[in-house]
Amino acid sequence: MEYSHCFMCPHCTEMNELLDKIYDFIIILLCKFYFQEYLETDPSGRDPDDVQVILVKQANEPLNFAGHFPAWDWDRVSID
Repeated sequence: MEYSHCFMCPHCTEMNELLDKIYDFIIILLCKFYFQEYLETDPSGRDPDDVQVILVKQANEPLNFAGHFPAWDWDRVSID
C-alpha cells in the first residue's frame, strides 16, 4: 500500500514502512476476529482451540496451496 508521502527523503520512507506494518497488523487482527466469530457460529461444532489458521498475504501463496486450484492464475493475484 502506498501513502501520499514524499518518497525521496529517508523520513518518509521509514514512515511508509511503519504504516505498512501497522496496516498488516490491523488486517491480521481483523482476520483473527472474524475467524473466531465464524468458528463460534459454525454448526459443525469445531473447537476454535483445535483449528489451525494460517494467514498468507496475497501473491505469496505457496505452490502447495495454489495447486488445489487448477485454474489458479498467478498474474491475477499479482500485487504489482
